[in-house]
Amino acid sequence: MKIRTLILAGIVMFLASCSKDTNPVTSSADDTVQSGEKSTTTFTYNFNLSQEDWDGGFADCPVDNSFYNLMFSWKNAPGTLKATFGKCLYISGDNHSDDLFMFVKKQVTGLTPNTTYQLNFNFDIINDVPEGLFGIGGSPGESVYMKFGAVNYEPLAVLDETETSWIMNIDKGNQSVSGTDMLNIGTVANPNVDINNPKYAAKNFDSYTIGFNFQITTDANGSAWVIIGTDSGFEGVTEVYYDNVTVIFDEVL
Repeated sequence: MKIRTLILAGIVMFLASCSKDTNPVTSSADDTVQSGEKSTTTFTYNFNLSQEDWDGGFADCPVDNSFYNLMFSWKNAPGTLKATFGKCLYISGDNHSDDLFMFVKKQVTGLTPNTTYQLNFNFDIINDVPEGLFGIGGSPGESVYMKFGAVNYEPLAVLDETETSWIMNIDKGNQSVSGTDMLNIGTVANPNVDINNPKYAAKNFDSYTIGFNFQITTDANGSAWVIIGTDSGFEGVTEVYYDNVTVIFDEVL
């Protein structure tokens, strides 16, 4: 568990804390299955006891971003969902730029070096944003796009050429448009939230149900960085809890 603080004109704090009061499987370990010469490696993260070395960050915002109220932490699921989900990764920001990117990332190791894998995933988000809302610049649901991808080097927010804004060092695309390193997999609009009585609810993302086709080649040490993020066109606050993240690497022969 790490706490990282980014200070450049504004302060972006990466916070963490401990313990989980549910008792599902608590692993960030991998399970590798070989069939012939092809291997499938599965990583599962339930955040039972820690952040499991996941980190968070922000881009597409100015260096002076203190008024964006950016926050990444490890905290209880909201309200009654704590009993089911316990602790989650949490990220939040107020999108004054109409283009805020908020992400969580994790380096995975133990894969075969310099090898191409097909990437698949399953994870839950928790929010209280129903479908069909309107907002400034766009909908708080349908205009906040969920993206998933991986690279074989660390994805980072870096300064742009003018040194006034943070941008990503990977090709994530922009809002609804996919990039080469991250694909648009939907939005945060949650069909499980009642528009007339909005309460926090979970929404599942499963690569096998959306025809996700993404390949990643590991580095010379057999590692890769997984990244999940929201690319927002909604000029307001977006908050997302992440839990039950499963990432599957199928070796491409």
